[in-house]
Amino acid sequence: MKCKNCGTEFTEGIFCPECGTKVDVPEDSNSDEVKEKVGENNLEAAAAERKKAAELETQKRKQQAAIEEEQRKREQEEALRKKRIEDEEKQKQEEQLRIEKEKKEKEKEEKRKEKEEKRIKNEGNAMAIASLVLGIVSLCSMGMFVVPEILGIVFAFSSKKQGKMSGIAKAGLICSIIGTVIFVILLIWSFNS
Repeated sequence: MKCKNCGTEFTEGIFCPECGTKVDVPEDSNSDEVKEKVGENNLEAAAAERKKAAELETQKRKQQAAIEEEQRKREQEEALRKKRIEDEEKQKQEEQLRIEKEKKEKEKEEKRKEKEEKRIKNEGNAMAIASLVLGIVSLCSMGMFVVPEILGIVFAFSSKKQGKMSGIAKAGLICSIIGTVIFVILLIWSFNS
């Protein structure tokens, strides 16, 4: 048979295998045989086509399922990666907050220490000044009052809280000792005369 549309010659079927145009079967003496042959061939071809289509459909479904599974895995991996990144960022933020908190605590501790040192220094300075004043009083009174000399010596040693005695405290101590020595000398001299 020959296709009227594209000119392709073929022996089986009533449709052109190239363009799919239906070809009229010539009516002749053995047209019934031809029709039966064409019908059988068409049924076999249709069955083969259906089988091939079913196999193709199964393959497509398997491929689609594989694609969907791969996509699902990718989505899970992406979700895990995002969660890991979020956890790392959260840990970094917590670490920064902890560092800032420690830094603030250190600053508070340093300020507290500075205040304590200033307080001790001021207290020591007050004692040193009191020792100097009492030492001067004992020098001026030539040790007659006794109490200023003793308090001057005590205050001089009390101002020594930072480990060493300041110059003012040393001066107060020396003045108090000199006042005491003068008092002792005057006392001895008054008993001898």
